[in-house]
Amino acid sequence: MPSHLPIFKRIHNLEETYGMFSLYLSSENYGFRYRNRNYYCYHTDDPWNVADYTDDTWPKGYMIHFSPVSAFDPYTNAVILNACMKWGEMRPWIIQLQVTGVKVMRIQAEKAEKLLFLLKKDFPDSVVR
Repeated sequence: MPSHLPIFKRIHNLEETYGMFSLYLSSENYGFRYRNRNYYCYHTDDPWNVADYTDDTWPKGYMIHFSPVSAFDPYTNAVILNACMKWGEMRPWIIQLQVTGVKVMRIQAEKAEKLLFLLKKDFPDSVVR
Protein backbone atom coordinates (compact mmCIF):
# COMPACT_ATOMS: atom_id res chain seq x y z
CA MET A 1 0.00 0.00 0.00
CA PRO A 2 1.33 3.45 -0.84
CA SER A 3 2.37 5.50 2.19
CA HIS A 4 0.49 8.59 0.96
CA LEU A 5 -2.86 7.01 1.82
CA PRO A 6 -4.79 8.76 4.65
CA ILE A 7 -4.54 5.70 6.92
CA PHE A 8 -0.75 5.95 7.04
CA LYS A 9 -0.88 9.64 7.91
CA ARG A 10 -3.46 8.98 10.62
CA ILE A 11 -1.44 6.16 12.19
CA HIS A 12 1.80 8.14 11.97
CA ASN A 13 0.16 11.08 13.80
CA LEU A 14 -1.31 9.05 16.65
CA GLU A 15 0.06 9.81 20.09
CA GLU A 16 2.15 7.02 21.55
CA THR A 17 0.45 5.27 24.44
CA TYR A 18 1.90 2.65 26.72
CA GLY A 19 3.07 -0.91 26.79
CA MET A 20 4.07 -3.30 29.56
CA PHE A 21 6.97 -3.82 31.89
CA SER A 22 7.15 -7.57 32.46
CA LEU A 23 8.90 -9.27 35.33
CA TYR A 24 9.40 -13.02 35.03
CA LEU A 25 10.21 -14.74 38.31
CA SER A 26 11.49 -18.28 38.39
CA SER A 27 12.44 -20.60 41.19
CA GLU A 28 14.35 -23.86 40.94
CA ASN A 29 12.61 -25.29 44.01
CA TYR A 30 8.97 -24.48 43.14
CA GLY A 31 8.93 -21.62 45.60
CA PHE A 32 5.57 -20.06 44.71
CA ARG A 33 2.15 -21.20 45.82
CA TYR A 34 0.16 -21.86 42.62
CA ARG A 35 -3.13 -20.02 42.09
CA ASN A 36 -5.32 -21.08 39.19
CA ARG A 37 -6.24 -17.57 38.05
CA ASN A 38 -4.83 -14.21 37.04
CA TYR A 39 -5.10 -11.26 39.41
CA TYR A 40 -5.33 -7.59 38.56
CA CYS A 41 -4.10 -5.60 41.53
CA TYR A 42 -4.65 -1.87 41.80
CA HIS A 43 -3.04 0.61 44.15
CA THR A 44 -5.19 3.54 43.12
CA ASP A 45 -8.83 4.58 43.46
CA ASP A 46 -9.12 4.85 39.67
CA PRO A 47 -8.06 1.63 37.90
CA TRP A 48 -8.81 3.15 34.49
CA ASN A 49 -5.88 5.55 34.84
CA VAL A 50 -3.04 3.29 35.91
CA ALA A 51 -0.99 4.69 33.01
CA ASP A 52 -1.11 8.19 34.55
CA TYR A 53 1.81 7.85 36.92
CA THR A 54 5.04 9.47 37.99
CA ASP A 55 8.28 7.77 38.95
CA ASP A 56 7.13 7.96 42.57
CA THR A 57 3.66 6.48 41.99
CA TRP A 58 4.58 3.68 39.53
CA PRO A 59 3.11 1.10 39.43
CA LYS A 60 -0.49 1.98 40.20
CA GLY A 61 -1.50 -1.52 39.22
CA TYR A 62 -0.25 -4.81 37.84
CA MET A 63 -1.37 -8.19 36.60
CA ILE A 64 0.02 -11.40 38.04
CA HIS A 65 -0.04 -14.83 36.44
CA PHE A 66 1.02 -18.03 38.19
CA SER A 67 2.24 -20.51 35.58
CA PRO A 68 1.10 -24.10 36.24
CA VAL A 69 3.60 -26.93 36.46
CA SER A 70 1.01 -29.70 36.45
CA ALA A 71 -2.72 -29.95 37.01
CA PHE A 72 -2.35 -31.13 40.61
CA ASP A 73 0.78 -29.44 41.92
CA PRO A 74 0.07 -26.81 44.62
CA TYR A 75 3.34 -25.02 43.80
CA THR A 76 4.87 -23.47 40.71
CA ASN A 77 8.30 -22.36 39.65
CA ALA A 78 7.20 -19.39 37.49
CA VAL A 79 5.29 -16.18 38.11
CA ILE A 80 4.81 -13.31 35.66
CA LEU A 81 3.99 -9.73 36.64
CA ASN A 82 2.98 -7.08 34.07
CA ALA A 83 2.59 -3.37 34.78
CA CYS A 84 1.77 -0.46 32.48
CA MET A 85 4.78 1.45 31.27
CA LYS A 86 4.71 4.58 29.12
CA TRP A 87 6.27 4.04 25.73
CA GLY A 88 8.23 7.27 26.10
CA GLU A 89 10.19 5.65 28.92
CA MET A 90 11.65 3.24 26.37
CA ARG A 91 13.43 5.91 24.32
CA PRO A 92 16.33 6.33 26.75
CA TRP A 93 16.60 2.55 26.98
CA ILE A 94 16.89 2.17 23.23
CA ILE A 95 19.50 4.94 23.01
CA GLN A 96 21.45 3.61 26.01
CA LEU A 97 21.45 0.06 24.68
CA GLN A 98 23.34 1.32 21.68
CA VAL A 99 25.99 2.78 23.97
CA THR A 100 25.87 0.82 27.22
CA GLY A 101 23.34 -1.32 29.02
CA VAL A 102 24.29 -0.19 32.55
CA LYS A 103 21.66 2.56 32.93
CA VAL A 104 19.00 0.30 31.43
CA MET A 105 19.80 -2.47 33.92
CA ARG A 106 19.56 0.02 36.81
CA ILE A 107 16.12 1.24 35.67
CA GLN A 108 14.93 -2.35 35.18
CA ALA A 109 16.17 -3.30 38.64
CA GLU A 110 14.37 -0.33 40.23
CA LYS A 111 11.09 -1.25 38.54
CA ALA A 112 11.53 -4.92 39.44
CA GLU A 113 12.10 -4.01 43.12
CA LYS A 114 8.90 -1.93 43.18
CA LEU A 115 6.89 -4.80 41.70
CA LEU A 116 8.43 -7.30 44.13
CA PHE A 117 7.50 -5.04 47.04
CA LEU A 118 3.86 -5.01 45.89
CA LEU A 119 3.88 -8.77 45.28
CA LYS A 120 5.01 -9.40 48.86
CA LYS A 121 2.41 -6.94 50.14
CA ASP A 122 -0.51 -8.29 48.08
CA PHE A 123 0.37 -12.00 48.18
CA PRO A 124 2.36 -12.54 51.38
CA ASP A 125 1.83 -16.32 51.27
CA SER A 126 2.80 -16.74 47.61
CA VAL A 127 6.53 -16.99 48.15
CA VAL A 128 6.66 -19.99 50.45
CA ARG A 129 10.09 -21.54 50.02
